[in-house]
Amino acid sequence: MRKHYPKVITACCFLFLFVNIGMPSTSFSVYQPYLVALPDIGDSGGSLILSVRTLVTLLAMFVVNRYYNRLDCRLAVTLGCALTAAGFYLYSFATSMPVFLAGAVCAGLGYGLGGMVGATLLTGRWYKTHLGTAVGIAAVGSGVAGMLLPPVALSVIHGLSLSAAFLMEAVFATAVAAIVFALVRNQPSDLGMRAHGEEQMEFATKVVKEQATGASADEGVTLSGKDRVLLIVAMACVGAICVGALAYLSILMTTNGYDEGFAAAMLSLFGICLTASKLGAGIAFDRFGTVRGTVLVFGAAVIGMALCCLTPLHLMTVAVAAAVFFGLGTSLGSTCISVWSLKLSKPSTRARTVRDFQVGYAVGGFIGDTFPGFLAEACGSYVPTFAIILVTTALAGIIVVTRCRKYLR
Repeated sequence: MRKHYPKVITACCFLFLFVNIGMPSTSFSVYQPYLVALPDIGDSGGSLILSVRTLVTLLAMFVVNRYYNRLDCRLAVTLGCALTAAGFYLYSFATSMPVFLAGAVCAGLGYGLGGMVGATLLTGRWYKTHLGTAVGIAAVGSGVAGMLLPPVALSVIHGLSLSAAFLMEAVFATAVAAIVFALVRNQPSDLGMRAHGEEQMEFATKVVKEQATGASADEGVTLSGKDRVLLIVAMACVGAICVGALAYLSILMTTNGYDEGFAAAMLSLFGICLTASKLGAGIAFDRFGTVRGTVLVFGAAVIGMALCCLTPLHLMTVAVAAAVFFGLGTSLGSTCISVWSLKLSKPSTRARTVRDFQVGYAVGGFIGDTFPGFLAEACGSYVPTFAIILVTTALAGIIVVTRCRKYLR
């Protein structure tokens, strides 16, 4: 069992990303048409619920390093799951905006404190080789949530109520918190083990040192101050598409003539493609290199955003293609951002780089969640939102690809 414990850690990462990212973010779009239809909520109120969640996530990112140092990964991700569960319990009882906002606060804390930072740190500790594949498998958790939860939630909403759907997810999050607490270990040394691939990595490092005098034992790269800032800006653009645009995909379709069932089906298709992309991106990074993998995923994201802008044409093939390419590109916010933070850092600066990239991502997510509802009320459509995010996605792609080419071979 111990020999395979890195796989257990990856499975746990899969589960807590399903809960802490998949439930409050990846799959939450299915609830948006029902939330904006509630009395005293509307488009701006629906945006407010999302923006409070992402704002709290952003604030959590500023203390996430201290949080993990104080509690360690095991307790930290367990508490993250418990906070997400609390958020959905509050959603299930909510009959007014203040209670919905309280639920958003808890869900935002769960996302910020129990999401990709925890998965990235655990993967970096338990794996020295095949990092991209391990991160990809873990990140699949939120994609599976996007694939499975929308049709299940829609069925529960129609069969019982909106409150029952929220309660179902709250109970599941509670169960995952218990599983994570029972199985996660902070370091391989806690079980008297070494990280996966550590021996091979040590051998490779020894060979490099023998061939190049003065090689540093602290492998990795050091970003210049300017490049670090540019990459954080790019992470903000990534947050806008992976958090903001995703939250409004369902309502984009329902306000352009598609029924709720079709919109939920497109969310499930999105989830399938996102799941495939998260795993595929990790494998591509390991096999073809970070630069080529980054180009492929950004390309899919740009195509997906462009197709979303064509939704008013009410062509089913366009809507299906939009969901497919959007899903393929949204691994930018999970597998890709984790791999970038691991590759574009040294062990001594890794925690800071993970935090900085996640802070940038959260800032973009907050902005992307906040303005679409207000812009829709001003313009009468959600299409302008997707047009803006199309441009910022292309900008982020240029920044990240050029920085990866500069620092990585």
